[in-house]
Amino acid sequence: MSVAIIAAAVVLNLLAAWFAVKGLRARRAQEVGRAKVRLRAIVLLTLALAFLGSVVSVVVAFSTGDPDPARRASRLAAGISEAMNCGAFGALAALPGVVFTVILAVRHRGARARQGSEDSSGSSASG
Repeated sequence: MSVAIIAAAVVLNLLAAWFAVKGLRARRAQEVGRAKVRLRAIVLLTLALAFLGSVVSVVVAFSTGDPDPARRASRLAAGISEAMNCGAFGALAALPGVVFTVILAVRHRGARARQGSEDSSGSSASG
């Protein structure tokens, strides 16, 4: 179950990379802004999937009904380890998206400032 969640996080990370590249290639502030919003949503979904994988792994780990204490402890330790790995991998998968979101935010702010200065210089030259 958590392997499928990790796979979904990887797919979302690839989609985030595509939106990041699309936003970095954009020329207009509006296109950069749209890519930034989509990228932010994908990053949040990736983090949510990481959290879901951790919760599912912990629930499975604690639901073992084995009467043998040694096997129960072993399964609990394995489940907790899987939950920690799932959370760590999900956070790691979301990290590039967070970095690209910041880069796109800076680029969007700069593009809006350039667009605003072009608009104001164009209106003062014609007036």
